Amino acid sequence: MICFVFKPRRRVDGKVRPSRTWSGKFQLPGDSKSTVAPLGVTDKQVAQEKLREMVRAIERERAGLSPTRKEQNAAKQSVEKSIAEYIGIKRGQRCDEKYVRELELKLLRLMRACKWSTLRDITASSFEAWRARQPQEKVSAKTLNEYRAALSGFCKWLEARTGCNPMRSVGSIKALGDPRRKRRAFTPAELWRLVSVAGDRGVVYLVAAFTDLRRGELSKIEWRDVHVDGTQPYISVRSSISKNAKSVAQPLPPKIAAAIRQCRRGDVGPHDLVFKRLMSDMNRFRADLTAAGIAFVDEKGERADFHSLRKTFATELAKLNLPLRVAMELMRHSDPNLTTKIYTDAGMLPIWDAVGALPMFNDTQIDTPKLVEHGQTASSPVPLESSIKNSLGPEDKRLSQLENASVQKSPDSRSGSRGRIRTYDQSVNSRPLYH
Repeated sequence: MICFVFKPRRRVDGKVRPSRTWSGKFQLPGDSKSTVAPLGVTDKQVAQEKLREMVRAIERERAGLSPTRKEQNAAKQSVEKSIAEYIGIKRGQRCDEKYVRELELKLLRLMRACKWSTLRDITASSFEAWRARQPQEKVSAKTLNEYRAALSGFCKWLEARTGCNPMRSVGSIKALGDPRRKRRAFTPAELWRLVSVAGDRGVVYLVAAFTDLRRGELSKIEWRDVHVDGTQPYISVRSSISKNAKSVAQPLPPKIAAAIRQCRRGDVGPHDLVFKRLMSDMNRFRADLTAAGIAFVDEKGERADFHSLRKTFATELAKLNLPLRVAMELMRHSDPNLTTKIYTDAGMLPIWDAVGALPMFNDTQIDTPKLVEHGQTASSPVPLESSIKNSLGPEDKRLSQLENASVQKSPDSRSGSRGRIRTYDQSVNSRPLYH
């Protein structure tokens, strides 16, 4: 390996004169030629030390132990300029404009709150410290996870420049707990009251409650997307307006399809918006709630906003006992927890009816238990009709093997007999003793 310092010489007015400052020359193993680097110092020992540091840094860089010079220069770039470039690329990819604006606002807010000026200032510890300072009663876990996702995407894009992604080790916050802003579903009576007082806007509320379409998606539905004249009406949700960027054909009930047909005028074009004059802002929606006698926030602190119509749809699907996969498809969910925990209002599920419908409470062969003096429960024997045999065999076709035949008299509890029940279950007593 070649490594030494020297003073360059040059000819001035016909005379060769050495330079005031030292330079270094080195050639590492594998290099095809030597490299000359000006050191800019006049002391020889300082020049030698500076050259050794330079060679050591190059060796560490080639060994992958330190960032390259390109990465070091990239780390000195402005965070604000890099965000602007990143947002420009997102717009060039034709991402949804609303998503791009929210992404830019999140990154700029993090930059100011964490006091990041250059890219090297972006660290996992600074982000986690900012996240820990956010009050739980004001900022939900879902919102903090959105900030993490925004910064992670930005740092992943920077990785090709800076050589590292500081957000790789930062985990998300569990967001399936008790949400800060609770939302409830509408009851059927509340929904129809809301539709009746809303006038022409009622069709928007109906479509939102009988599909899973969000307010932003409804506002971008065009007449070319609506297919309500066939036997199976549906709305085609284009990938460009869908939140998950996937196109889907959302089924429509026939009555909702008929309501949409009534909104169609003869002069509409295929690219005209269906609900252009019918979409209501939040103030108008709250006024409709008041007119319908529905509290925007009930006594439990749960809200009834426009997105509650989507939760109403999921709750009504749960009442139908549909397979979970069908409900997920209709809700356009990839995570079953979203369908069963977030968008299903458990307070409106028929849980009391389910308990009352348990088979043990509907068995006519079981009488109401009566307390005996020793604290045991006993019921009077059920007489066996003459038309039913005391035991069931394979040749008996009058009863299924799952039905129980009553015996005339229960064994005496003092006889030491193990069979102290008054029923005989063929499927249990005929089971082999070994498996």
